[in-house]
Amino acid sequence: MTTIFYEAFPVAWMTFESEWRLDCDSSWEARRLAFPISLTMPLRSGVVDADRLLPWLANCFRKHISRKSVSG
Repeated sequence: MTTIFYEAFPVAWMTFESEWRLDCDSSWEARRLAFPISLTMPLRSGVVDADRLLPWLANCFRKHISRKSVSG
């Protein structure tokens, strides 16, 4: 299990049990200033399936790799 944070706040956790899934953290959803981590994944409790999770995750890695190559 991998926890996804915004600053120090847990937002969701990612798991793999025959397929990837993202479970939203209900404490994040209850925060007054909470926001969705992606426009394709609404702010709600419950599971985000692999068909939405994996493109978002791939995009995060692309941005991280881009920043590393620019910064040296």
